[in-house]
Amino acid sequence: MEKQSIDDITRLLSMDLGALTEELWHTPEEAKAIVNWVVEAGSPAVEALIDEVSHDVEDALVPSVYTASELQIIISGLRKSLDSEKSEWINDILMNNDLFYLDKDENNILMILISEWNINAVEYLAAYPFDFFHKNKDGYNLFDLVEILASDNQLNESYKNNVRQCYKIIYDKVESALSIEFVLMTLKKSSNFHQYEELYEKMLISSNINEINWFGTNLLQKASLYWDVNVVKVLVKNWIDIKHANWKWETAISIAKSMLQWSKFITDYEEIIKIVTDADNISFKVKPILDFFEDNKNRNRWTYYPHFIFLLKKTWNIDEIDPVSWNTLLHAAISDWDVALINLLWKQWAKTDIPNKGWSTVSEIIATKTHPFYQKFNEMLKDNNRNAII
Repeated sequence: MEKQSIDDITRLLSMDLGALTEELWHTPEEAKAIVNWVVEAGSPAVEALIDEVSHDVEDALVPSVYTASELQIIISGLRKSLDSEKSEWINDILMNNDLFYLDKDENNILMILISEWNINAVEYLAAYPFDFFHKNKDGYNLFDLVEILASDNQLNESYKNNVRQCYKIIYDKVESALSIEFVLMTLKKSSNFHQYEELYEKMLISSNINEINWFGTNLLQKASLYWDVNVVKVLVKNWIDIKHANWKWETAISIAKSMLQWSKFITDYEEIIKIVTDADNISFKVKPILDFFEDNKNRNRWTYYPHFIFLLKKTWNIDEIDPVSWNTLLHAAISDWDVALINLLWKQWAKTDIPNKGWSTVSEIIATKTHPFYQKFNEMLKDNNRNAII
């Protein structure tokens, strides 16, 4: 048996002791010793396999699973905004131990409360990781339900205002996250949708925001051409390739600048140029770090910095503070003695004067260390030489 053979390892471990003894032609004591050796020898391979699989499925995991006690706390807060008629829903949630429980029509409680324009309850539940694009048995998601209600002529204006408030709560929540679904929804609602339709259909299949048409044009270039400021904002926030050039070597910025010369929509084109330019400047700092994590040889780092990778993609800020640990990515890299990441963050001008949970800045943390590694970094901090490496 080869030491790194996963098949051999799992086959041996699945046998009972009698079968294993017969298989290996050893006494029970010797068989036990071999099992121990298999476990120890195979650990690196098993860990590598687990790490590889975890990256493939991490996006498909349930957003959050709450313990019974946590669920009780959530429900106790929700009860304050519900009438007694919703006790059956509460019972179903508690019985199934699932905040995201679906009824026979595949509605969750948030969809029900949207339909009843319960603003306080919707605002309360929107803080939890519901799938805002989940479709019920009729094929409607939360946004579809709101539109149906808002177009109901039998509702008076006061009720419609409540519906619109519920919509805004959900919209703001979804807009602040990264989501291909939200990009698709924004395109569909745009008055220029007919211009995006071909690329929209491609995105539905591929979930790739950087799809191009036969002329090599992507969505950002289309939106820039048609002064579609809202679509530009959403595309840029969701990391569309802002430097992409079509077959005439035109980028989104060059298209907007060209249109600015003669169009009456001057303000819109100026705003588009600013949005894309700002994004280009910010991504100059952030993208090398994301590329660093995407590099195959650095994939194991996803285990150590998952919150920060999400924050980087969401905020485009390399100095964003993780609300869980109250550290910046540089704080975390120093704590983990991650030299490669420290060097990259240093080169990308990560800030060193942000205090962590213990109110200590990077320089203050380094000053307390005696190892030569930290002493060298301390000298780099004093000189502020961003070209130096540890």
